[in-house]
Amino acid sequence: MRWWSELKYVVKKLNRRRAERELQEEIDAHLEMETQEKIADGLSREEARYAAHRALGSVALAKEDSRAWWGFGRLEELLQDLRYGARMLRKKPGFTFVAVLTLGLGIGANTAIFSLVNTVLLRPLPIAQPGQVVTLNSGAPGRGFFPLMGYAEYKDYRDRNQALAGLAAQSMAPVGLSNNGINERIWGHHVTGHYFSLLGVGAARGRVIAPEDDRPPGGHPVVMLSYQCWFRGTELAFTPELWFPMMMKPGIEGSSGSLNRRFPPVSILGRLKEGMSRAQAESALNLIAAQLGREYPQTSKGQVILLTQPGLFGAAMRGAVLGFTAVAMGVVVLVLLLACTNLVNMLLARASERHREIAIRLAIGAGRARVLRQLLTESVLLALLGSALGLALAYGAVELARFKMPVFFGFTPIELQPARPTGGRADRARATYQQPARERRLHSGR
Repeated sequence: MRWWSELKYVVKKLNRRRAERELQEEIDAHLEMETQEKIADGLSREEARYAAHRALGSVALAKEDSRAWWGFGRLEELLQDLRYGARMLRKKPGFTFVAVLTLGLGIGANTAIFSLVNTVLLRPLPIAQPGQVVTLNSGAPGRGFFPLMGYAEYKDYRDRNQALAGLAAQSMAPVGLSNNGINERIWGHHVTGHYFSLLGVGAARGRVIAPEDDRPPGGHPVVMLSYQCWFRGTELAFTPELWFPMMMKPGIEGSSGSLNRRFPPVSILGRLKEGMSRAQAESALNLIAAQLGREYPQTSKGQVILLTQPGLFGAAMRGAVLGFTAVAMGVVVLVLLLACTNLVNMLLARASERHREIAIRLAIGAGRARVLRQLLTESVLLALLGSALGLALAYGAVELARFKMPVFFGFTPIELQPARPTGGRADRARATYQQPARERRLHSGR
């Protein structure tokens, strides 16, 4: 079982001096036994020792054969190649620095751009059956479509809708969070009561915002926290960290008015019914839009509904954003190709400088495959170093996308405190309109 032999030698390799010492002791014992046999045959000790060495042959060759039987020959050669390649790279620090930097910039730019594109456009939403969730965009042909409508319009579509399994609305709410004296701006979302049930998303602890939380204006001052907000309080782009019932919006943002047909503008999400296509649902919603146009000609006349997949960018910007990201990806791919081309030219120039070294190695018995493997090992080392630098640069670029906005004070603070579990439910975060007595406070950002 060759693999078992290799595994045992790997263990021995942890104490290489001991393994070599045992091998030398074994060879010495063999020579001594052979010498004693020759002395018994009548030879002197010097003649017997010489005859024993002649019978054994080359001691160095015997050691190499023994190491080969240990089953670690190829791995030993690989370690030698790695050590030699590392020495050669250290010997030419200028070449190594330029080569690694060239690869790192190319790989880092590609990784960073693709990470952002994947996060914003490509990655499916972490919800149940994301392909059935759509965003309602209102507008008119030739004038563009936007994923915003008034709250009263949302209620009209919600009550008259027959094509979708349900509708929910949301609107962004920039807020300031004070935690142990550290102030930072985070994003919150005002959501309607069916928002989380529509998306098929539950809570890790406690419960999500329910329809009863969203009925009386300001009657249920609850807030749902994300994992990031509870433990870290950071954000990436417009990722929400807090969710409030929509009925809390006037109180949180300091508005004296109630929710009406024009206020607030909300984004509307819907889930297609089983067997219902997007085109069929769109036609049914446009019939409702025509009815609303007749009932409210000043605000809804000529309105057309367009269904798109949900995301950070609406229908008006999605095409432009996709085109821009395609161009950006093409540019960074060209940068990577140029980096690889420059690296190849540098390696060819370096190979011409090492012509004498390679010729000597071939002359003293090294095979062409052995020399080629050594050169490939050095290239792999360069690739690994460049990849590590590229990943580090990409991570730094993505971290730069995590931006913070200044916190504005002067608004009514909202204390966040865990509510006691009732009816078998776990703790949940509750917001109360009181002067804060704890370190963790929330301020309206409006």
